[in-house]
Amino acid sequence: MCNCNNVEIGSYNNQTCVDILSHMEDYKNYRLSKDLKPIICIDNCLLEEIQYLWNLGIRTTGCCCGHNKIDGFIGVVDEDIIKMKQLGYEVRFNEIRHNDEDSFYPKSIVRVNKINDKIIPLFDYEVFKYPWGSAVRESRTKKWINAFLFPNAQEIKLDNLNVEIHKNGYMYYLVIK
Repeated sequence: MCNCNNVEIGSYNNQTCVDILSHMEDYKNYRLSKDLKPIICIDNCLLEEIQYLWNLGIRTTGCCCGHNKIDGFIGVVDEDIIKMKQLGYEVRFNEIRHNDEDSFYPKSIVRVNKINDKIIPLFDYEVFKYPWGSAVRESRTKKWINAFLFPNAQEIKLDNLNVEIHKNGYMYYLVIK
């Protein structure tokens, strides 16, 4: 947990603004080209850690301590991802950009959602018996997953097909044009 009290996500309270260092000159020039100040504001909880990373030449792209509401992150440029991993930082996968590895959990604050990282989402399945065999459907999405044919339980994977199975067992392949 960090030292933030009553600080909302997206708020600029409890921050310190610092000059952009020379190893991030490209970012400084970008800000100046947009008529922005050549400074970066950092949550006080992460200031020492960010300055440590900067001293190692790591170029950050943003950070947030999470304000005791969500897990914090430290974003870095793609070229510095390997350095962060070598320093022992754990990738914080982004819910929107699933395959990107440019965000990391800060080491200087305790993760809020540490226990949630161990939770595996489970699905609820329904099994239907028909004269030709049985079929499995995911309850929440109502999407058919598998069909098993009598007499030897031959499996047909349905999860990548646009299929509907009628109550009487007739299977329809839906074609979308």
